[in-house]
Amino acid sequence: MKNLVFAIVLFMYANHGFSQSACNCDVTVSQSGYYNVSTMNVQPGQTICIQAGTYSSLTFANLRGSASQPITVKNCGGLVVLDGSGNPSGITFSNSQYFKLTGTGNSQYQYGIKVQRTSSAAAAIGAASLSSDFEIEYVEIAGADYAGIVAKTDPSCDQATWKQNFTMRNVSIHHNYIHDINGKGMILGYNAASLTRSCSGQNVVIYPHDIVGLKVYQNKIDKVGGEGIIYASASDADIYGNLIKTTGTKSSAPGIQLGSNAGGRVYNNQIIGPTGNGIAALGYLGGNQFYNNIVAKSRLNGIYIADKPETIQNSTVLLANNTVVETGGASIRLDNTKSINTVINNALVKPATNVPLSLLQNVRVTDQNNYKGSNATTVLFVDPNAYDYHLLATSTLVNGGQSVSGLGIQTDIEGNPRSANGTPDIGAYEYQLAPVAGCKVTISQNGNYNAAQLGVNPGEKICIQAGTYNRIAIANITGTAANPVTVVNIDGLVTFDGTSNPTGLALNNCKYFKLTGSGDPQYPYGIKVQQTGAGVSGITIASLSDYVEVERVEIAGADFAGIMIKTDPTCDPATWRQNFTMHNVKVHHNYIHDVKGEGLYIGNTFYSQGITRTCDGQSVTLYPHDIVGLQVYQNRTERTGAEGIQYACSSDAEVHHNTVIDTGLSPFALYQSNGIQIGGGAGGRLYNNIIRNSKADGIVVIGHLGNNKIFNNLITDSDEYGIFCDDRTGSIPNTPVIIANNTIIRTRLDGIALFNEINYTTVVNNVIMFPGSGFYIYANEGVPYADQNNFKSTDYNNNTFANIGAGDYHPRAGSPLVDAGRDVGGYGVTFDLDDNRRPANNKYDIGAYEYGSTANARMAYEDYVEPTVALTAYPSPCVNKLTIQLKSKQLIKKIDVYALNSEAVMQVTPEKPASIVELSVSSLTGGMYLVRVTDSDDQLISTKFVKQ
Repeated sequence: MKNLVFAIVLFMYANHGFSQSACNCDVTVSQSGYYNVSTMNVQPGQTICIQAGTYSSLTFANLRGSASQPITVKNCGGLVVLDGSGNPSGITFSNSQYFKLTGTGNSQYQYGIKVQRTSSAAAAIGAASLSSDFEIEYVEIAGADYAGIVAKTDPSCDQATWKQNFTMRNVSIHHNYIHDINGKGMILGYNAASLTRSCSGQNVVIYPHDIVGLKVYQNKIDKVGGEGIIYASASDADIYGNLIKTTGTKSSAPGIQLGSNAGGRVYNNQIIGPTGNGIAALGYLGGNQFYNNIVAKSRLNGIYIADKPETIQNSTVLLANNTVVETGGASIRLDNTKSINTVINNALVKPATNVPLSLLQNVRVTDQNNYKGSNATTVLFVDPNAYDYHLLATSTLVNGGQSVSGLGIQTDIEGNPRSANGTPDIGAYEYQLAPVAGCKVTISQNGNYNAAQLGVNPGEKICIQAGTYNRIAIANITGTAANPVTVVNIDGLVTFDGTSNPTGLALNNCKYFKLTGSGDPQYPYGIKVQQTGAGVSGITIASLSDYVEVERVEIAGADFAGIMIKTDPTCDPATWRQNFTMHNVKVHHNYIHDVKGEGLYIGNTFYSQGITRTCDGQSVTLYPHDIVGLQVYQNRTERTGAEGIQYACSSDAEVHHNTVIDTGLSPFALYQSNGIQIGGGAGGRLYNNIIRNSKADGIVVIGHLGNNKIFNNLITDSDEYGIFCDDRTGSIPNTPVIIANNTIIRTRLDGIALFNEINYTTVVNNVIMFPGSGFYIYANEGVPYADQNNFKSTDYNNNTFANIGAGDYHPRAGSPLVDAGRDVGGYGVTFDLDDNRRPANNKYDIGAYEYGSTANARMAYEDYVEPTVALTAYPSPCVNKLTIQLKSKQLIKKIDVYALNSEAVMQVTPEKPASIVELSVSSLTGGMYLVRVTDSDDQLISTKFVKQ
């Protein structure tokens, strides 16, 4: 071991100069191993850097910072990945005080340290062996066999570990992302009042150490096998601002659990879909406060509190202003006879047991101003189906509460002051009047507005005063990723209603901004376009606009598209594909109806063929820009003249949970009557959409790049095909198309029609019924495809669905769809159209819905539509070297690089599969390229990079 440590230290110092110049570090670590920091001359206030790369395990022992100068351990030069199945694995801190672990070492990564895998029963990150006074931030844990983060020293026969001799202090864990692990998200403190050990032949009762000053905040936890957060032996803990979803995937478990001797405050947390209780306090100390929390769809109780011997007699428990919705058990259950409980201002909505507040005999409770109801819609939340529990102005919860300022509660879950309108509201959110005072600029007239000239800075608001307008155009907004500029309605509804030109709302050359109609909670869609002039879209976002979000807008009429987002190429080189890429376009929670063109028109149609322009007297072909990071979700379109949704030029699109009804009613050209169109240059995932009554195809895939996954869609009553797919110039050969678990009912032509000769298409687990042509799946000559486990029928009386006449296509008990599918988890189909987990019975069902599944696999849309990028290529732009990194547990078998005209320019096969491969790209000319990786499961994953 001494030789190993000595070798590691030599290797570390050999790289010291590079790390210091590149990352301003004092010491750099570049290989797995055990590091005894006491022998490395690391002083308080200095920084240990971990060089970007993949490690099996890292252990740091004997760090000694100080309260004012902690030692920092961070990533350097890119992403640090911990991927080890041996023992030890992950990152461990032993006998260390005053230190900080942070993944902020490279601005390219929000979480610059990532634990991908650990050995059996190992935690991803641990702080043990008398460690104290530390901080952990901006770390992603994407796989662990045991817990994500563990902070405790288990009591042993070593008296130094006993409660009377050691206290862990000042532990801060924040802004981390923990997901897809087998055990608990966090274990903080030893969860038992005492334990008995045999020490020197004698049984000794040992008490575990306390934690003083525990703070756990702003963490994101999703899909963990056990509890999201469990803490114990911490009497003054603050647990707040955490988003916790889908806990207990291995066995029933709460979102947050307070264990033995746990006290303090649990507040401002969102807990969605736990398989156990939302919050459980078992053996708590007393003096606990639970307030401003949201608990939704817990399988057991929303909040459950039970005392144990360690609970202090006559201690107090406060439960105030929590919103608890759709629980499997009681909204709040109290089995704590030792405490004096105050339950006040809570919104207890729709418990399955119809028992909002359940009390064990002899429980002492003050029950004041709590709303207890069985119907979430009568409470008037903004959008309970999307887990948005903000209050509308007419909500029964507004002004229904009692003052809690004397209890120390001054603000709501978002930090807004309580009693904003004189009397506190019930629940986690306080209804807010439009914040006029927060506006940098307030627009109250038609016209053109230059945000740069108006002095609008990142993070500020441009407000549009309620009223009726003909046209408003805003240019040159410049926000930042962390502080976008918000354009929002105030004081009521903003309406655009004009028939002259120009009309509508336009945003040009705007970057990092959010257009939202959420400025007045009385209106779900606070910005509304009623009509426009000839050929004008309701909302247009163009002229090199980038990093865009549009939400809560209604388009009730437009002479062209409802919302159009793209910059068409012109003679200005800045608009050409090689010079401009649009990023991170999010369009969600909008309502578009009765427009003459497309509902949503995103990306230029002519990705591969380009547009011919005359520039300086010469005819040139110009190609439109790409869109990287397109997300379109929770929109509703009805009665559109052309497609409900059309998108193109986006190879990694995520389009899901949209409802598209009655499309193609008055198309302006042939073949513009489909439900959803995946156009030229598009790929990614299209899933969990409902498409009804399209005048042509339900889903049409034309000129796509490839690598499309189309699943969990319900398509009914299409006048032509249910799903149509072809390839055209620009489509990349040998890329997969996956069509899985769709339900397609009543098409005038074929259920699924395949004309894409250069792709390999897998058609699996689909329901196809009543195709008018008689072809359930039609494949043109030469199209390679697989037809697997698809259900095909024209029988109305086969007991397939719950109620086909009423349009309910959930399988019924005994349906031939149940357990008849093929395992498609490898394609990412692990949930159904209702967001319930697949499979429900260890076997996949056929069609969009899974029978008998009630445990939600996907919960909060705003979160899960921001998928973890599976493949990265960096740096981009690059000069001579490019690093390809696969972030899943698979390895890279082959790399293909394509120019954007689909020409293959490079192919690399590593000597052996690896998670990171470095390429020489010096021979490539400048421009954007597509890189496609074949992983060890023969799945294809793509991304793009720019060569200087």
